[in-house]
Amino acid sequence: MKIKPFHVQPLHTFANPTKPAKATTNSSFIDKVEISSVAMDMRGTNPVEQARAEKVAQLKAGVQSGAYKVDARKVAQDMLNYYRF
Repeated sequence: MKIKPFHVQPLHTFANPTKPAKATTNSSFIDKVEISSVAMDMRGTNPVEQARAEKVAQLKAGVQSGAYKVDARKVAQDMLNYYRF
């Protein structure tokens, strides 16, 4: 018994490679980001950030003046509470 292949021509996709066409214009595309004026106004008015900045400033002033004291018992208790399961 002889098996003959069907009359299917193989595809020669790489026999004649085509070169991509070159761009005729010399323009380049640049991504741009525009932030609205409302977003710009909101950027610096976060109340949480303001409160945190005030607290940090108070702590920094206390440390520099020597008035800030650390309660060692409270630190130890908080550490124990954190690491206990």
